[in-house]
Amino acid sequence: MKQKIWKIILLLPPLAALILEILPYGAVLIFGEPAEDGTIERIQYLTSYFDPLNLGYANFGPPLTAFLTCVLLLCGFALLTTDRAALPHLLISVFACAASLSPLLYGIDFYSTVGAIISVLFGAEIVLTILYRRFFSDKAKERYV
Repeated sequence: MKQKIWKIILLLPPLAALILEILPYGAVLIFGEPAEDGTIERIQYLTSYFDPLNLGYANFGPPLTAFLTCVLLLCGFALLTTDRAALPHLLISVFACAASLSPLLYGIDFYSTVGAIISVLFGAEIVLTILYRRFFSDKAKERYV
């Protein structure tokens, strides 16, 4: 029974991340517009992680994160039926966390608060998956018998 509850808990952070990724406040694009005095003014534009505008402006981190979140949810649903999906679940969580942090390579201006929350959710997912594998996977059961 505890194992089933843990499997359901493992679905919560990616589900919350998916909801935040759908909102139009996660991915940051910065455009330059000419000001009246002739200088270039920087305008910050927030989009959803699923917005194709991100790919058009070479901001590959948010769309990759959105794709990995969907794959992670599918893997989480597979984990409900078998324990063999625990290692892929962990690996996808690590890659999704790295992808969610990738806008920081452009600078802090390209990273939003919603993006930071999404990264924290993936970090929590990594910790939860490690704990699940430690205490509830098939090898853990063999260890304590």
